[in-house]
Amino acid sequence: MLGEIYLVRIEKNRVVPVICLVYKKDLEEMHTAQIRKANQVDLFNTYDIRTRMKLNRERSEKDQIRNPKKYEIDTVFIGSPKGLKSESVVMVSKAHLIRPNQIIRKLSQVSEKLVKACLALQVEVNHINKLKKELGMLKKKIQLAKMNNERYSDLEKRFEQIRDEIGYPEYKDSDPSGYLNYREVPNKGYIRIFFGGR
Repeated sequence: MLGEIYLVRIEKNRVVPVICLVYKKDLEEMHTAQIRKANQVDLFNTYDIRTRMKLNRERSEKDQIRNPKKYEIDTVFIGSPKGLKSESVVMVSKAHLIRPNQIIRKLSQVSEKLVKACLALQVEVNHINKLKKELGMLKKKIQLAKMNNERYSDLEKRFEQIRDEIGYPEYKDSDPSGYLNYREVPNKGYIRIFFGGR
């Protein structure tokens, strides 16, 4: 069962191709990931560095394909095994729990090595998604602490740790010294009052 590609019926009577990643015999259910046709970017990432550079040289600057960052990769290229019409990729983030009665027919089979690569990427993608959720919560807490004039250095430290772990570029505050529209007690110079004219 592992590595077999099926055409299955999922919710709302949609029919999609999936690959079996985990099979639980006692529960008679499969943990699967959806498959789609490989696009231009997926194929570009399978080429070696020289071919990539050559292809990008022939394009205008805005049409050049860039290499994806670590946190952007959520597909595994499986090529075109016998039974599939085109070169395909496994979308590990689109997981489905399938029962035998949902299977329409078997399409193809891939190697166990590709299944292991899909499972490893699935674990990594799930971990990155958890970190992104924590990052969003920390951002809200930092904003709240700024508005309430509370200390938030420990939150900022964790915020930077998570950004580094995910692989985001270094965080740059647009204007660290600027007034952020928060109520702050003036502690330097004279207080100036401006009267609006008609």
